[in-house]
Amino acid sequence: MAGHFTDAEWRKIEQALEADQSRYGMPEGGREKSLVLGSFNIRKLSSNRGRKREIDFMARFCAACDLVAIQEVQDNLDGLFHLQQRMDSRIAEEGGFGLVVSDITG
Repeated sequence: MAGHFTDAEWRKIEQALEADQSRYGMPEGGREKSLVLGSFNIRKLSSNRGRKREIDFMARFCAACDLVAIQEVQDNLDGLFHLQQRMDSRIAEEGGFGLVVSDITG
């Protein structure tokens, strides 16, 4: 299993995104005539302890999407609710994003 990014590596990633988000595939605003979809297979999203920067990174991308699909959330929805809260904080609108969850499969 790969290790986690260091604080210095996260700062470098965040600075690169701030400088030019479109270079890294981040959705841009002003898309009234299009629909932006995101899809993720996130291993064990239910466990968000020690993953603040990862969740913030995901929230940055997801908040710019119109619809996001996430697989492998697990049976504990805490990580999903935390991601939703972080997305809301990026657009300064609590409850700005809805949430639909399916039954556990597999």
